[in-house]
Amino acid sequence: MVKRSELTGIILAGGKSRRLGMNKANAMVKGKKLIEYPIQLLDKYCHQLLISSNQPLPFPYPVVPDIRKEQGPMVGIYSCLLRSVTPYNIVFSCDMPLLKEEIVELLIARIERNKIIVPVHHNNLMEPLCAIYPTHTARPMFECIQQNQLTLHEFILAQQHIIVTISNKLKYWSEDLFFNVNTPEDLEKLQHS
Repeated sequence: MVKRSELTGIILAGGKSRRLGMNKANAMVKGKKLIEYPIQLLDKYCHQLLISSNQPLPFPYPVVPDIRKEQGPMVGIYSCLLRSVTPYNIVFSCDMPLLKEEIVELLIARIERNKIIVPVHHNNLMEPLCAIYPTHTARPMFECIQQNQLTLHEFILAQQHIIVTISNKLKYWSEDLFFNVNTPEDLEKLQHS
């Protein structure tokens, strides 16, 4: 199994959040900011944490701005990969507060040299914002950014990768495991779950 010293946690908190009407990272769910969920989850497994955001955030971790603004999560991941000091990086979006430790452990257990580890669920729905990226993927990612090819799904499929199927066969499965917050209604649903 990969050691803690080989892992960096990258938390994506740089989205515009137009539908939510506020910075997702600061939205409150059950007494905690959304961004606190992945921080608490990844801090246990990772040597360092980096937060991808173009706004200052009140946490004791480096906040890494995008090298190119308003171009989506690939640019945020790439910008953090440049700052990573470990060979592997667990990337979590800040808007998925229902992720569990078991998911982190399952992804880490599947790490193979030079491969992206990405979960799929519900008939092959890929979760590129809950995945492990080797630091060396920064180079091909930069090439895609230069060519304005910013779709993470296509990028992953073009690289060496491992698909990890998450299904109801796992004892910690829930339909909402990868639930992400996009609207005020989503926040309301979480408050009452």
